[in-house]
Amino acid sequence: PLEVDPAEEEALIAQAFCEELGLPAERAEHVLTGDLEALAAAGTGEPGPPDAVRSAFQLFRHNARALHRYRPEPRDGSLLLIEARDAGPLPLPLVDTWRGLSRGGVEHRLLAGQHETLLRAPYVDSLMQALSGYFDSQGDLV
Repeated sequence: PLEVDPAEEEALIAQAFCEELGLPAERAEHVLTGDLEALAAAGTGEPGPPDAVRSAFQLFRHNARALHRYRPEPRDGSLLLIEARDAGPLPLPLVDTWRGLSRGGVEHRLLAGQHETLLRAPYVDSLMQALSGYFDSQGDLV
């Protein structure tokens, strides 16, 4: 992983969190200072109760740091890459990245929804179909 100044990393994570909430990234300072009332007051939408926003930010921060540290290893088997169509632009072409790590090939499915919504109706049905089809095609290998 790239070495990033902890304060800079925290600011980038807070900006991304605000964008996930549909808030301007400039409001990240309110997340960092814990001034969640100001975060809500300056926008058109209410991000939620302060305790819920605080908890959501802690989870978002944890996930962002884990993603930054994760380094997948090459594998012999195939894999299924499920990508959320409405996720927005990604920093890397995911299919090419995973293709380089899977010696058994990559089956790619682009599903409607966002990363956060794929496990909820109505998107979960297409996710289940993709998973079932992949596992069925693997036979006794899984």
